[in-house]
Amino acid sequence: MKKNNKKRIILYAVAAVVLIAVLYLINNPITGNTISATETKKYDFSRAGNPDYYSLLPPKPADFDQIKLMFERGIIRDDPERINESYWMQPEWFPNYDKFVSALEELAKVQNREPAWSLGIFDAEIYTKINKQWLQNPTETTTSGHGIYEIKNNSLIIKHRYWIRAVPGAVKHFGVGLYISYPKEALLLSNAKWGISQEVVKQDPNVTKQYIKARIDGPTEFILGIYLPKLNPDYMRQVDVAVEINKDAPKGKYIVQVDAGAPSRNFQEEQSLKYGLDYTDPNIGIYRGPNTFDLFIEII
Repeated sequence: MKKNNKKRIILYAVAAVVLIAVLYLINNPITGNTISATETKKYDFSRAGNPDYYSLLPPKPADFDQIKLMFERGIIRDDPERINESYWMQPEWFPNYDKFVSALEELAKVQNREPAWSLGIFDAEIYTKINKQWLQNPTETTTSGHGIYEIKNNSLIIKHRYWIRAVPGAVKHFGVGLYISYPKEALLLSNAKWGISQEVVKQDPNVTKQYIKARIDGPTEFILGIYLPKLNPDYMRQVDVAVEINKDAPKGKYIVQVDAGAPSRNFQEEQSLKYGLDYTDPNIGIYRGPNTFDLFIEII
């Protein structure tokens, strides 16, 4: 009788251990090495590890790395026909691609998060130097120092472009409005790409407006696309800025600023009806800003 009781006790103990193990596996289906392998596969947003994530973008050109290096060093000019969306739409075209990938991988692990919005501007600043004599009598139609431009009777139109995107990890369609301004002062880096030194440039906005007029060639309100489940081509937008400079403009430094902020109320309502609660903007979301593009023009 006692032996039977002992056997029952042992069987009950074994059954309890098995039951606990089963319950643990139900609540924790991934264990040991399987955790790291599964998480790495699920949260890998690198080009090599997850090429499908980039499949909605234009194919990456074979000479991408070479063109990028020559563009950054000023060996080749910013020609929109040569450096087109197949280059600038790739996230590797911009600084800190490794951080771009790691930010996506970290944010993908967070469930039901409320996004805090901010924007990235590339380049955030362009410095253009113009010789006064050349301004009054330009003899070339393109030049490495002045980008793409157009000659008129009493003025010169200089065209530049920059790119804007929502912070990596955006899970909602984000509305943006662009506004041109002429600030009283702005911070100028002597080399915008490397940040060697800096200078606070001041101007009289009323004087600047007499000699310089800026416009945006293209939409001033648009949507930045989402990052998940794949990188949407609308995650990045190109902004084209045309600045018309009067040939009689005095020597000095001038500032044109493009502010990125909330779109109009009408645009907000249109997009809200289109995307529902999957749309947001600085009017209705948590937004960190402002974000600006600064074009510095020095006439010497």
